[in-house]
Amino acid sequence: MAEVVSGDAFEALARVSKEARKGIMRGVSKGAQLVAGTAKRNVREKLNTTGEAKGNLSRSVSFDLEDRNLRALVGPRRVVYAAIHEFGGTIKPVKGRYLTIPVGDLKGSPRKHAGLRFVRGRGDKGLYMVNDSGLQYVLVRSVTIPARPYLHPALVANEANIEQAIGDAVEALL
Repeated sequence: MAEVVSGDAFEALARVSKEARKGIMRGVSKGAQLVAGTAKRNVREKLNTTGEAKGNLSRSVSFDLEDRNLRALVGPRRVVYAAIHEFGGTIKPVKGRYLTIPVGDLKGSPRKHAGLRFVRGRGDKGLYMVNDSGLQYVLVRSVTIPARPYLHPALVANEANIEQAIGDAVEALL
């Protein structure tokens, strides 16, 4: 999650009146909307994902306002692969020795399909083949995914707009 109000401003803003807090939160909300919109656009335009996966991540980006803390938290909800796109990392198997990557016509776990035979590949790779259908799955020990940030660039791109929105809200109160 990205935080829209900095820590330095947080303590000073925490002491303001109830009416002023409402005005400031309007500015924070506007800033959060800008960051969320840009993050969604970044996912659609820049991430190397396909169809439904890209749509799920884009749709999951939202924000929560915390009136008590005068801040908004912006980020994805309930999408397990969101962090791997933002920060990168290495994915390793949990239950077996290999990650199974479908490359053929078969979908889902190879355990669901009869007639697969294991063929040792080069290095740490393996293959699952079906005699009449050819290669169906590639098995690897790990996959390293590079960082492809979509949230942090959205925050940086909107920094001036966030400051302006909060400044306008404070100015309207004065």
